[in-house]
Amino acid sequence: LFVVDQTGRYLEANPAACRMTGYSIDELLTMNVADLVEPDFTHQRDQTLERTFRDGSVDEEILLRKKNGETFWVRLVTSLINENTVIAFCHDVTQRRTEQEMLKMQLGFQKLIASVSSGFVNATNDSFDSAVNYTLSECGKFFHADRCYVFLFSDDYKFMRNTHEWCAAGVEPQIEHLQNFRSADVEWWWKQIREKKIINLHDVYNHSELTDFEKSLFQEQEIKSLLSIPMINNGLLIGFFGLDRVRICKGWSDTEITQFNLVAHIISCALSKSGVEEALRKSENRYRLLAENARDVIFRLVFHPQKRFEYVSPSSVSLNGYSPDEYYADNRLEEKIIHPDDHAVVKEYYQNPERFDKPLVIRMICKNGKQIWCEQSNVPFYNDEGV
Repeated sequence: LFVVDQTGRYLEANPAACRMTGYSIDELLTMNVADLVEPDFTHQRDQTLERTFRDGSVDEEILLRKKNGETFWVRLVTSLINENTVIAFCHDVTQRRTEQEMLKMQLGFQKLIASVSSGFVNATNDSFDSAVNYTLSECGKFFHADRCYVFLFSDDYKFMRNTHEWCAAGVEPQIEHLQNFRSADVEWWWKQIREKKIINLHDVYNHSELTDFEKSLFQEQEIKSLLSIPMINNGLLIGFFGLDRVRICKGWSDTEITQFNLVAHIISCALSKSGVEEALRKSENRYRLLAENARDVIFRLVFHPQKRFEYVSPSSVSLNGYSPDEYYADNRLEEKIIHPDDHAVVKEYYQNPERFDKPLVIRMICKNGKQIWCEQSNVPFYNDEGV
């Protein structure tokens, strides 16, 4: 609990406020609201005070910073005490926000894998490069990179060449300068890749094991952080899959590395001697393994020539009590499960695929009769006729 004046100066704070922020009561009483609000939210702090004095109260979520530098999310509810004073109640919602972000990332990655797999399914010899470039584009955006690229090694591993590259807007391409590049020239980096290790450099300029030549090479490309994943097919190293950041200095998390590694496996299969057919089989097997072990329900719903569930993951039992076999046996099971009041919403949603960029929120009636709310994300796929 905080009490502030019109300028944002703290007038009072309770012990819970001290525990939450790490500041003592004496310290807080010398501070202003701006001292606690994360800099990116400073403009929101001004709006919050202004709206509270104008409207009498505000209820929103905002990012704060503790004394030790840690950031945390709070639900902030303000109320006007008098014309000069506001009382603010803060509840820490960091865990919920974190869980929401993790769920959002998981759903996004599932869409990415489905989209990448679909691209290789439909790829021909003529469109194969386009499928790889599409994958790089989607990965670059999903993993917040400035470049995403593929390198392949020569048969004797003495040389490497940049075969495909995606760059964010305003980022200089490097593919023309990285053809027939000598592997031995990047001594430390090549040793890691040769041993099939993943390289995740948070700050290339301050990495002690890189040689001066390697640092100068990365500096020429304006690389601040990079991630390199060896591409292995049938036990053999064939190249590597990489991400660069040139605008910020920040590495990738263990979860992101695991996800990126899965995409690297799909691409390595696609680039293997067995061609696109093997890439499809491998990527679909990996995607099925992901789906079978995901906590969220993943399904493939076919509308033509008749509506039916082609695949439902086993987690459906945990969600609503119905098994995949029950979905396969009854094409109308979805209609029976969805709350009657939401039938019209679902019908309209499926008839307008342009709405698929937003989740579908519906009520579902479980097998035991319990009613739950669900959020469903969808990715449309079409046949050659566009159906």
